[in-house]
Amino acid sequence: MKSLHFQLLFIFAASVFTSAQDEAITFSLQRSNTQSIVTLNTTKKFPCKNYRMDTRDYQNADTIIIIIRDFIPPTPCKGSKDVAEEKFTLTPNAKRFYLKLWYKGKYDKWRIFQGDTAYLVRPEGVSFSSYSELKK
Repeated sequence: MKSLHFQLLFIFAASVFTSAQDEAITFSLQRSNTQSIVTLNTTKKFPCKNYRMDTRDYQNADTIIIIIRDFIPPTPCKGSKDVAEEKFTLTPNAKRFYLKLWYKGKYDKWRIFQGDTAYLVRPEGVSFSSYSELKK
């Protein structure tokens, strides 16, 4: 009985871990001229290239909220498997702000400080998202 219980627990843990990884979102930050841009990517690969995210974003002086609602396939669906991506121009261009991400009933919060040449990104409660620094 212990063996069966352990096997079931292992299968459940593996499915939760796999599901969490399939549902993960990464984001990166970059500057273009005087504007800051946040790029969201899924870690899950979709059946073809150019999948988009159905999102809503709300911005004020120190907070950006991005709600990820669904994923939209391109028409036609061609090419190899790839991640979904969405970009946002941040307004206004604050030096310190919060990035709040909502996805499938989960809420992640990041504190971001914009320096002269780089961003300092600090998680303040995350469950599905991660920060990916852009390679120079």
